[in-house]
Amino acid sequence: MVGKWKTLARTQKGIAIVEFTIMIPLILLLLYSLAEIGRIQMMSNTLAKTVRDGARHLASNAQKGTTGVVDITDLVELQTKNLVVYGIPAVGTPLLNGFSVADVQVNNLGDGLHVSVNAIYNFTPIFSPQIPTFGVMNEPISLSFPLRAAVTMLVLK
Repeated sequence: MVGKWKTLARTQKGIAIVEFTIMIPLILLLLYSLAEIGRIQMMSNTLAKTVRDGARHLASNAQKGTTGVVDITDLVELQTKNLVVYGIPAVGTPLLNGFSVADVQVNNLGDGLHVSVNAIYNFTPIFSPQIPTFGVMNEPISLSFPLRAAVTMLVLK
């Protein structure tokens, strides 16, 4: 009886390394996915915060004339866009890689009361922006997608 268990134990000796070899790609894929989801969340929060700060800056610096018409000067528009992209009203290092002033829109909503700031940031994964496809499909699957943030605020002056 004891000999039978020893033989069974001997045949099971390499099974753990085989199981580990099969599971490690799945575990690494899971860890990579979690890291990417964390990056998406961080970038989305950063974009939302900077757009909110830019809208607050625009709402407090837009001129509301005696006729009630909101006037956004070129300087205030540039400062707002810089604040959204760089985190400061002047030119600096972008808070998000590949984010530029061209990705930000500053709008007067025309009702004499509200202004809005919109931004689009194109998210790209760490390793590859595309998944290659095999056989039937010729086009690779893109993993890049836009993150959008928009804020509308009441002009304060």
